[in-house]
Amino acid sequence: MTDDAADATPPSAREGGGMPHWLALLLASACGLIVANIYYAQPLAGPIAAALGMHPGAAGLIVTLTQVGYGIGLLFVVPLGDLVENRRLVLVLVGSCTRTTRANSGNMPHRCDPRPAASRHTRA
Repeated sequence: MTDDAADATPPSAREGGGMPHWLALLLASACGLIVANIYYAQPLAGPIAAALGMHPGAAGLIVTLTQVGYGIGLLFVVPLGDLVENRRLVLVLVGSCTRTTRANSGNMPHRCDPRPAASRHTRA
């Protein structure tokens, strides 16, 4: 019976070539933080709405759109890892995100106004 139990384990684990426990813990923690990142804004939706002068329903879109974006990424980006070499895929995705961010950054200076939202809408 002990021979059957030994045969059930993968050869790499029997030879001591398995993944170290600290690495498994690190990877599990990273995955947990990545998934938790989707939900961090949910309890902050009210204070975010108040600080930006938004309707509370519109602030709820912050969490909703984050979850939709994560779902779209899982649906479209993850399968690309099977079709395209990982290194090239990462370079293309990071490059396209960088270009998009740089292209949109010129349209955002009015959003960096340090005055409170209520004083921005009043005319002097």
